[in-house]
Amino acid sequence: MNLSRRAVIRIMVRGTVLYTLMPFEIARAGHRYPETVAALKFLHGIELSVQHAYKDYAEQARADGYPGIGNLFRALSLAEEIHARNFKTLLEELDVPESGVLVASEVRDTKENLKKAIDTELYHIEMVYPESLEDIRDEAHARVIRFIDYAWQSEKMHRDLLRQMRSGMGFLFKMVAGRIEKQARKFYICTFCGSSLEKLPEAFCPVCSEPIDQYVLVTHGKPVQKVKELM
Repeated sequence: MNLSRRAVIRIMVRGTVLYTLMPFEIARAGHRYPETVAALKFLHGIELSVQHAYKDYAEQARADGYPGIGNLFRALSLAEEIHARNFKTLLEELDVPESGVLVASEVRDTKENLKKAIDTELYHIEMVYPESLEDIRDEAHARVIRFIDYAWQSEKMHRDLLRQMRSGMGFLFKMVAGRIEKQARKFYICTFCGSSLEKLPEAFCPVCSEPIDQYVLVTHGKPVQKVKELM
């Protein structure tokens, strides 16, 4: 089977990335939107796998004495769950019953988990999402393009912070971890698009433009709370 350059990139992901997925070339056969279906399956598998990995990382962080980092992973896991849900819904709308493949990730100590997560997020931002949007551009399925872009924009929100964190993940880890512990106690997640913020917008989500009552609050030591119930 001949694979495209993008398919090869997807398979030959660095070992730091959380998932290993087989190409979805077979998903292209016999559908009106073959590239779109293949991209959705690929992205759904990624988001599903990362969601479960981050949930495990949150538990490990708390066990390692980093509750703030645990809450960060908890918030990110929820955002990835929303992305995965949206992609699965889109596949169902396209009459595709199969979805992406869940791949388990190895859980290590919090330092290694955080390094892996940072590299994964940056890989998604800089390669996976722009490559996927390029793949489906010619098929012009507006709703799918919009939701994939929502996921991309929401993940880009913390790109600068992630890069700064990665630069200090060597012998400066304790300093980086201490900073996260102070800052990562509260996150607002849009349940429509998955955008994640440390401060609630005034009226509308900056990614999908839905009203702020779509947001939930993720706070360390408390159940997830709906913002509209706090207003």
